[in-house]
Amino acid sequence: MTAPVAAQSPHTEWDKLSPMQKGEIYLLRKKPAQALDTFRNIWRQEPHNHYAVRGIVRAYQVADQLDESQAFFQKFVNDNPEAAPAWYGLGYTYYQMGRYPESKVPLKRAVELDPNLALAWNALGAALTQLKDYETAVKYVKRAIGLHPSEVMFFRNLKMIYQRKGTPQEFENEYRYHLKSGNTAVAKQYGLVMAQNFRQKSFSEYAGGNQRKAIELTREMLQVYMEINHITGVVAAHFSLGLLLEEAGALEEAHSEYREVLKINPNHLQAREKIRALEEKNN
Repeated sequence: MTAPVAAQSPHTEWDKLSPMQKGEIYLLRKKPAQALDTFRNIWRQEPHNHYAVRGIVRAYQVADQLDESQAFFQKFVNDNPEAAPAWYGLGYTYYQMGRYPESKVPLKRAVELDPNLALAWNALGAALTQLKDYETAVKYVKRAIGLHPSEVMFFRNLKMIYQRKGTPQEFENEYRYHLKSGNTAVAKQYGLVMAQNFRQKSFSEYAGGNQRKAIELTREMLQVYMEINHITGVVAAHFSLGLLLEEAGALEEAHSEYREVLKINPNHLQAREKIRALEEKNN
């Protein structure tokens, strides 16, 4: 008998995922053994896949076996001293163990062997941040950004360094600079991190009962999303703002925000329902 489509669907969707995606899902589901097997297989087939190496370290970390990660990569570099990804794996393992001074040596060796290894530059920046060498940390993370400007993780790291350094405004200044210069691809990554930060702060203020501040921060998030033309973010921000304003009793403003959602996405059912409910309440 032919299996029902509904029964086939989950397996079919899983089969569509890339090996890297499957490894990430195993990590999210706290299945480190499966994740480790997946990432090791990827690395075996793709020796220059640095993200697979990162996945291996994270799998060991989830399993609370970073000592085994250290032993694994140490043996690998002993046998293959020119393998830059393995040196990165060793350095990243030390970093995750909190052994920041020790992490520098293998990470520097990794970028000596492969100057294009962006993850190693980023990890070096993170390690030096822990060691309070902020200026060098910024330089290294920006090197990673220059190599892989679409990696949001690097921008989050850069923002964290500026915060630790005590100059958080530098991140927004750089965002404005790239935005004004027309470097939209890089500006977008800065903007995504800034918007996410506004969102987290908004949630925090709301949870603390400061509704007014939550609305203000959500407006700032919306502004950034509009500046970088991130349509999905714009829609979500308008809808969130509508919810906050409605709860605050500003029904006309809330109605306006829901209308903005429908201008961009006419099929947004939740916004349509909200408008209908507000109009019924008005009548």
